[in-house]
Amino acid sequence: MLPGSPVKRLLRRAAKGRREKAEMAELAAAAATLLLLRAASLRCSADPRVATPFSWQGVTCSPQSWVVSLSLPDTFLNLSSLPPPLATLSSLQLLNLSACNVSGAIPPSYASLSALRVLDLSSNALTGDIPDGLGALSGL
Repeated sequence: MLPGSPVKRLLRRAAKGRREKAEMAELAAAAATLLLLRAASLRCSADPRVATPFSWQGVTCSPQSWVVSLSLPDTFLNLSSLPPPLATLSSLQLLNLSACNVSGAIPPSYASLSALRVLDLSSNALTGDIPDGLGALSGL
C-alpha cells in the first residue's frame, strides 16, 4: 500500500471519525453531569413576568422556583456514583436517571428526599443495597 493510497486515507478518516465520536460522547456525558450538579445546587430562577421562567430540558420547576423533577433517561452520564448533592433537592418529586450508565451505590443521603414520588434508576450498573431510609419514604 502506498503512503497516500485511498485505502490508507480511508483508514485515517475512519480512525478520526471514531475519535471524534468518542470525544462527542465524552462531552455529552460531561454536559449532562454538569446539568445534574447545577440543578442540585441551585433554585430555579423565576421571573413572574415570564410565562415559562425556567427552561432546561429534563428539569421541571415549581411555581415557587424549586426543582421538582429531574428526568434525564438514556443520557450517557458515565458516572462512577450518583451525585450526593442531588439529595439537597428537598422538593424533588421525580428523579429519572434510567439507562444513564451510572455505577456505584445509591447514596444514603437520598433518603432525605421526602417529597420523592417517582424514582427510576433502572438499567444502570448500581451496586449494593437500597438504603433503608429510601425504602421507608412514604410517597415512593
